[in-house]
Amino acid sequence: MDFPRGQLIGPGGPPGAPPGRRGLARLAPLAVSAVCLWALATRLDWPGVAAALGAAHWPLLALAAALTLANLLVRALRWRLLLGASAPPFGTLLATYTVGVAAGLLLPASGELARAMLLARRGGLRTSYVLGSVAVEKLLDTAAVVALFALGLWRAAGPGWLGSTIGVASAALLVAALALVVVVARAPRGGSNAPGWLAGPAARIGVAIGEAWMRFAAGVAAVARLPWPQQVGIGALTLLSWADACLMTVCALAAFALPADWALAAVLYGALLLGLSVPSAPGAIGTFELVTVAVLEAFGLPSAPSGAFALGFHAVAFAPPLVAAALVWLLPTIAARPRT
Repeated sequence: MDFPRGQLIGPGGPPGAPPGRRGLARLAPLAVSAVCLWALATRLDWPGVAAALGAAHWPLLALAAALTLANLLVRALRWRLLLGASAPPFGTLLATYTVGVAAGLLLPASGELARAMLLARRGGLRTSYVLGSVAVEKLLDTAAVVALFALGLWRAAGPGWLGSTIGVASAALLVAALALVVVVARAPRGGSNAPGWLAGPAARIGVAIGEAWMRFAAGVAAVARLPWPQQVGIGALTLLSWADACLMTVCALAAFALPADWALAAVLYGALLLGLSVPSAPGAIGTFELVTVAVLEAFGLPSAPSGAFALGFHAVAFAPPLVAAALVWLLPTIAARPRT
């Protein structure tokens, strides 16, 4: 969930990119979503999907929405522990986290940087330092999703199904962990001199990179130096957040009379993690539904309830954080208006 690329890269891509290429870059995510929507339109029985939506158990969906909001609270608490003694008041942290999550839901790969920029503005922390804690958070979540995905596949079809998928995911996780270790170990210690390979005409850029690198590594290293009770708390909150996510998914499955199976929920989350990494339209429209339907059909579930679940699950996962973020963003403005 991450945000604007600062002044180096604008909304249309690098400054030197040809106008035609920038236009194609803007249209590519929309084209991906359009293809997904076309695939859904041609493969689903839409009268059956409408009937399944009408027969949904709405109290269970309301419970799933409440669990989505509870997950925001748990994750904000974990971020508070990750930031350690430098963390701002929890109210500021929760509001920033909520807005960052909403930004990431609307614009894929934007939430982390959005959170870092907002917290830097509201809490007085450096953006690069906050991104260090966010990097650890992402690593913990990726590890949890990979583990759940592996356990879900093992439970669903036995170890023979794991194959190369889990191997690739585990290798990616290992590479990410090693990259963080290298960043911390090789970061400049006190001082902002440019790296040797950026000396000369690029010295100013090198100084900026060196300073950002140092602050980023400081954020990661600060997490590594936290007292062990705090680190245990971070691990416990990570497990709690993913238990909450699985329970939310199970409630949504039950709402559409589909098997309330944690293994299915775990595999679904793993597939969504991979599927939603592909650029798509804001809100992951089309891609979210297509990945969800594909996973449910792979488990042998009928297409009409699967399509209805995909729509309901998308709403339950996205709407509560978006509404909460809108309230967080608008309420201070409304409260500041002069009363007549």
